[in-house]
Amino acid sequence: MPGATIDDVKVIEGSSGMAAAMFTVTLSNTTDQAVTIAYQTADGTATTGDNDYEETSGVLTIPAKTLSATITVPVNGDTQFEPFETFAVDLSSPVNATLLDAHGVGTISNDDGTPTLSLGDVTVTEGNAGATAAVLTVSLSNATALPVKVGFRTTDGTATLANGDYVTVDDSLTIAPSQTSAAITVLVNGDLTFETDETLAVDLANPTNATIDDGHAVITVTNDDTVPAITIGNVSVAEGNGGTTAAVVALTLDHASAQTVTVSYQTADGTATLANADYVESHGSVQFAPKTTTAWITVLVTGDTKLEPDEGLMVDLSGAVGATIADAQGAIAIANDDTVPPMLWISDATVTEGNSGTTIAVLTVTLSQPSGYPVSVHWSTSDGSATIANQDYASRAAAI
Repeated sequence: MPGATIDDVKVIEGSSGMAAAMFTVTLSNTTDQAVTIAYQTADGTATTGDNDYEETSGVLTIPAKTLSATITVPVNGDTQFEPFETFAVDLSSPVNATLLDAHGVGTISNDDGTPTLSLGDVTVTEGNAGATAAVLTVSLSNATALPVKVGFRTTDGTATLANGDYVTVDDSLTIAPSQTSAAITVLVNGDLTFETDETLAVDLANPTNATIDDGHAVITVTNDDTVPAITIGNVSVAEGNGGTTAAVVALTLDHASAQTVTVSYQTADGTATLANADYVESHGSVQFAPKTTTAWITVLVTGDTKLEPDEGLMVDLSGAVGATIADAQGAIAIANDDTVPPMLWISDATVTEGNSGTTIAVLTVTLSQPSGYPVSVHWSTSDGSATIANQDYASRAAAI
């Protein structure tokens, strides 16, 4: 009685459709009787559950005086990278033969290349507070039956950790078998600072079961803060009795800028004037350092002992760079701190009367100190040893 053996076969799976795995069952010698043998496929690393091949069973007939016959098992093609896989065809229940080798192995050869990894760029709006998630997609060029692992980390661009622009990440991710993508999340910190759009990078490294095609991605952080506006404040100072007093006027940005902001300024007369030496003329430019919201202008006010009303002058802004001007004029109020009014003196006069007509006697009225107010005083003549009755002088009364 002949003995039957089944061979092992290899088949390339292909990218689609089906390939035929042809198993040959061979008899050790011919016989005048037909030989029948049952057969059944069995999973190995290739499985019908994963659609690697088609489950096949039946009864093979080897005609009389024939040495062999074949069993065909359909193998399904795919584009998934995977190791070589195997399944089996097992023989049983022979009639008119014995089984010398009843176990055939089918090897499915993978013909799909190692997948490559790519990392996509992304743009996010930073927001005004808290954190915004920048989600980057890591993509495989094709599916794989193996888990793919890859490391990733963030690096500074114009967005930096030192400035608190984002939260650093140094980690790894795994793309599960049969999946073709995974996500990386980087937290971007919101703020109220006006700045240009900024960038940071994410890089892939050290892949397992894949190679890197494009492992560098850029996160663009879009600024959503408006150009800041400058406001100038008002200030009041006491003038003092001498020298100069500093009037410090505050400039404020309604929110910070990542760039240096500059603005020009110029003092201007009000009731206080340069002509009266009430203050020292000042002009120039002021800078706000990046990420600051306050700057100052100093104007020198000249002190005196003059009794006068409170006075004021202006500081005007113009020519802002990196900002707009919301309030272009600040006021400096100069509070008078002199309370004692000046004293009046009238001088004596000596004249020669002459022989006829009149001679004018001129007397000088003097203030002890200048006054910021107009000063008036009434005056009149009165008899001494010279009398009106004797027609020594002409009586007068008036105001000056």
